[in-house]
Amino acid sequence: MLHANVAITVIHHTRDADGDSYTCHTFTGSWYAQLRSAVTTGGLQSARMVKARIPAAANSDTAALLRTFAPGDRMVRGTMKSCTSKEFAALGRSGEGAALLAIHDNTRAAPPHIYLEGVS
Repeated sequence: MLHANVAITVIHHTRDADGDSYTCHTFTGSWYAQLRSAVTTGGLQSARMVKARIPAAANSDTAALLRTFAPGDRMVRGTMKSCTSKEFAALGRSGEGAALLAIHDNTRAAPPHIYLEGVS
């Protein structure tokens, strides 16, 4: 995959009886961001769309792990080892982070990959 040399960390949020927990998973892939804007009745609205592609074969452990993530999780360009609730909340509004909107399984495409979409 072209330019798949960027560290991308996905932070998975789980909530249970003991509280919130955040698990960081780092992958290597491609990262692309662009500013999208629209004029609405409320005025000019803009958002930063983030697209990440992570190479993964259909039956690989990487693809299986990526399929467990859900909208609302966060992704960040770079490596993170741990995350607090305050950092998790801020990642959706940071320059190098985004709130995960969708996960697309493109493991049957050439080259096989998982495609993540996010917004900040």
